[in-house]
Amino acid sequence: MAASPKVLVVGGGHAGLAAAALRSRLPRARVVLFEPGSTHLLKPRLHEALVDDLPLEIPLASLLPRGVQHVRAAVETVEAPSASIVAGGKRHEGDFLIVASGARTRSPIRRAAKSRNAKKGVPAVFRLDSMADVRALKAHVVSCVRHAAGKVSAARRRELLSVLVVGGGYTGVETSAELALLLRREAFEAGISPALVHVTICEAGARLFAGVPDDELAQRVHEELAKKAVDVRVTEEVRFDGGVPMVGRHRFAAATVLLATGIEGVIAPRAPFLARWARWKVDETLRVAGTAGVLAAGDAAVVPAPGDAPPVAPSAQHAVQEGRHAAATIAALVRGRTPEPFRAKTLGEFLTLGDGDVVGWLQLAGRRIHLSGIPAASARAAAFGRYLAALKLGLG
Repeated sequence: MAASPKVLVVGGGHAGLAAAALRSRLPRARVVLFEPGSTHLLKPRLHEALVDDLPLEIPLASLLPRGVQHVRAAVETVEAPSASIVAGGKRHEGDFLIVASGARTRSPIRRAAKSRNAKKGVPAVFRLDSMADVRALKAHVVSCVRHAAGKVSAARRRELLSVLVVGGGYTGVETSAELALLLRREAFEAGISPALVHVTICEAGARLFAGVPDDELAQRVHEELAKKAVDVRVTEEVRFDGGVPMVGRHRFAAATVLLATGIEGVIAPRAPFLARWARWKVDETLRVAGTAGVLAAGDAAVVPAPGDAPPVAPSAQHAVQEGRHAAATIAALVRGRTPEPFRAKTLGEFLTLGDGDVVGWLQLAGRRIHLSGIPAASARAAAFGRYLAALKLGLG
């Protein structure tokens, strides 16, 4: 194959930008990034923007490696098994295609976005996938507090000051802490006792982070949330009846519901390439099975782990690693070499719990070292700094 292949990259998130650094491996490659927006979103930090005014959207132009073409168009169709797409009504063909279109929160209820009518007993339902979602959720919460400060019944006030978070993974945990902080702050300013604020997080599994093998971190987070008056309920599955949340057999009275119920792919593959929840099925080199030049990375893909281990957990650090590996796989194929299998490395995990509180762990010399407070916050800040520095240097 020619040493100057045309590579199409779909998505300007963590995996897409890491993959776009392919030209550091193949300087003669023509790389075209398809992303309708002009910014790169630091999505793992979205929950923090509920309380603090953070610059989470970075201009793509400042991050794209030199020579990468940016096409501002939404991809409508991926035409696997060929390495071609339809974007902005036009067909684009490449020698290779990397699908890194990310994912969004999947909803257990129909028409969640249209169920925002708390006056009829149906709570407003939100996701947290974009800055627009952050702004909408924050505006709603502020409106609820102002309404609660007026002439309403005690039951109605409690409902207006209550939030139900569905899902005890990272998004659910971090956002519940920020929502509790936001609600207490707004209640105080409105002359309402912050003690009337109720934030509840429900997780169907036996503990928080049910899919992550770290009992110590889960317990520490559980304890920290309790200190912040967040009610953690495990082995509690939430279902929706006509848009109304039901915990067990009872209606949960809350004016606000946040869905943190797992993810689904943004661009759904056709049946031969489909994994669960509209995500792409890939092999250990990140190639889509049954294709010669189509790869998928980040939240868009279900990436296998060695042996009988569950698939690689969707996270920003894994997305970056997968984007880099997709680029390495293409470089190997162009040079006639056998691609290496992908092996995820979890270097550490950190969670923010409002008020600047951070807990987590680092992997050092084969040991998992748990951190909290200033050391944890410093390690988390350093990780984001390294990520941005690598992008600006064109290293992915």
